[in-house]
Amino acid sequence: MTQIPLLIGHFDDRRRHSISTNNHHHHHHVKLKGRSVEDTYESQNDQRLDELHSKIRTLRGITTDINDDVERQNLMLDDTGNSFSSFGDTLAQTSQRARQAFGLGNGGLKTGRVAVIVVCFLLGVYVSSKVFWWWRGSGTAQLA
Repeated sequence: MTQIPLLIGHFDDRRRHSISTNNHHHHHHVKLKGRSVEDTYESQNDQRLDELHSKIRTLRGITTDINDDVERQNLMLDDTGNSFSSFGDTLAQTSQRARQAFGLGNGGLKTGRVAVIVVCFLLGVYVSSKVFWWWRGSGTAQLA
């Protein structure tokens, strides 16, 4: 049983020697090419870094544009909100004035105003009917 490990060990030594010899011969050849390969890799890395930098600049520009657009929209929304607030205040004042003018409020319509509104309405209906009958009568007289 002791011979098997020796054979395996012997085989490993020969293999290592063969590999190191082959590497030694190729190592000198690769070293000559190595500098140009390293230069190629370095130039490719530089090119990729430049491309990445360009993409980052583009993304930064897009982000800045989005931020500017959001700021403009916020200002527009603030102005719109202010306009609606102003409109609401004006509408409240107008409705308060209308309530005061028509006597609307806690007590409802005042009796005197109701009487004036009713008289004006009846007077308006009377005058409208007179004008209507006069206009209709003058229209038929002209046709005859």
